[in-house]
Amino acid sequence: MSGSPAIVRRILLRLEPGRGADGRLAAAARLAAAFHAELAARLVADTRVESAMAFAEAMLKTQHAHTTATAETIIRRAEATLRRSISSFAERERAAWSFEVVHCAGALTSSVVESEDLVAIELAQLETSLSDLREEVNSALAQARGVLLFPSANYPAKGPVVAIVPDDAKAKILTEVSGRIAAAVGEQLTVLIHGLAHDTAGFATMIRTRQAVLAIADASDPLVEEFLRRPRFLREIAAPLLLLKSETMT
Repeated sequence: MSGSPAIVRRILLRLEPGRGADGRLAAAARLAAAFHAELAARLVADTRVESAMAFAEAMLKTQHAHTTATAETIIRRAEATLRRSISSFAERERAAWSFEVVHCAGALTSSVVESEDLVAIELAQLETSLSDLREEVNSALAQARGVLLFPSANYPAKGPVVAIVPDDAKAKILTEVSGRIAAAVGEQLTVLIHGLAHDTAGFATMIRTRQAVLAIADASDPLVEEFLRRPRFLREIAAPLLLLKSETMT
């Protein structure tokens, strides 16, 4: 994993109470080590839940103390468990790491995300609506250098890095960046080129059949919009999908 591609300074990973994170943590720690980046794990304490509790306090004052204590206990237990897991995975990969609890409305806010970050988002079996997912991705891209979408299912720990490039001037830049990333993670690079008349389902299947450890695309590629619009394509890819902003790839 030598040869940092100098893509990001931190991999900002959102975690939620009560949801296992071993697969994401292992992959994020490997990438952080390969990029010589910090694995910045953030446990989200959803303020929408806190608002609901405030409403419950007004309506059912006698039950509020028990409800609040239960929520706080869940956060404390999740914090302790996740901190141990993060430390274990990061130390195994020899990656720098940090961990914080963040109070926000579900998604990480602009005050948390920095311009040299890579924001990692788990698709979480697509429990959130597609509009919420696209809004979260767009919000992250407005602040960060790129977005890393983790599939909810298992995916290979080893395999080629697949670059999805349009058949135009952007192909050269994205291929070069993808090559540096592949070298950093110690894997082969496979380039899949599509034109304007791309077959979205076909490209998703091509990635899956190659058992890719990582797929990379320009965030502005129309193919990416198709991936985000239809959940079956994201499931079919069966690999983390890295979306990079074209202006950060020079």
